[in-house]
Amino acid sequence: FTVAASQSYESIRKRGVVLSMDIVKGLHNDFLSMYLIWLTRVFFTYGHVILQKLYFREKLPYSVHLLLFCVLQVILFAYPLYFCADMMKMVKFTLSIEQLAVMLKLYSYFSVNNRLHATYLQERQAKNYDEEYKLVLKSNPHRVLYGRNLSFRDMTYLIFTPTLLYELNEPRHKKVRWTRVFQGFLGLYVTFFSLVFYFMQICYPALKNHALNSYDCYIQILVPGFICWFLIFLVFFVFKLPIMGELTRHKNKRFFGDWWNARDFAQFWRKWNLPVHEWCIRHVYQEIIATFTISKKSAKLLVFVVSAIFHEVMAMYISNTWIPYEFFAMFSQAPLVLFLRYLQLSAKFSNLFVWILPVLGPAFGFVVYLRD
Repeated sequence: FTVAASQSYESIRKRGVVLSMDIVKGLHNDFLSMYLIWLTRVFFTYGHVILQKLYFREKLPYSVHLLLFCVLQVILFAYPLYFCADMMKMVKFTLSIEQLAVMLKLYSYFSVNNRLHATYLQERQAKNYDEEYKLVLKSNPHRVLYGRNLSFRDMTYLIFTPTLLYELNEPRHKKVRWTRVFQGFLGLYVTFFSLVFYFMQICYPALKNHALNSYDCYIQILVPGFICWFLIFLVFFVFKLPIMGELTRHKNKRFFGDWWNARDFAQFWRKWNLPVHEWCIRHVYQEIIATFTISKKSAKLLVFVVSAIFHEVMAMYISNTWIPYEFFAMFSQAPLVLFLRYLQLSAKFSNLFVWILPVLGPAFGFVVYLRD
């Protein structure tokens, strides 16, 4: 932060404040448009509730249910691409994260309810099923059972909760702790506007300077890119997700681990983003092993592939085109994990090697996807 402050001071002294009111107004209008798109998408997700209700009442066969689910997911993926084409890339980045999160939540909703439906069909064949159902409700009236969870209220809670996994009965706090919400919003706005100001003041002039070649531009924004990456981490994982957790009274507030102590890239990605890691474990790793006769090592490799696809989808939203740099940069870390484990380096040297990723990676992404 000392480096960021000194760089900002020197930049202001040399070229003045780059963040003009036109850019601020453009960001404001784009973010308003983004949240209007997002709110529209929230209502569109209610179509998944209707699908699940029809499937629960056995008015839809599974094949039709699966087909309609895929159609809805494709529409949810393509819908924002059309409307955000002319938005600022910073807004597109935020939209891509929100969009991907909603799609992962909806898949979890689909998968968990289908598994519950299979269990429900088996239990319903028992003679005393209706009596047991009533006894369970009588003993715990607040418990949500399959069938009663297929509501718009349940879907709304899933969309706004900070987790990506759908659960039938999630533990919640009794009330919203408004002091923490206020502290979170304060930290969120300060960090976000610091990120915008620093990016526009330091990175933006270099990215728009066509006198610099790509290599010189990369070297110039190497340290600023890392600082922006860290500020993005603070915005989403330290402030935004805990705020959503408090407002939804969600008890699980652990969104990242000690990724700074990771000894290889696999450990880094497991600890960097716990919600996505937990989603990949349940809906990629466990489902692949349960469905196909595949080894655990191959399943772990497929998790890496899926994670690489997620990153490429986000990059595609930003650039409005398909440039598979992000995919290959992510997927290439799989052999590096094996290489590091083969070397059996000490904890300090392994951790030093892992830190190459957050230090060198963000500037490369900025040059590839943000430089015209």
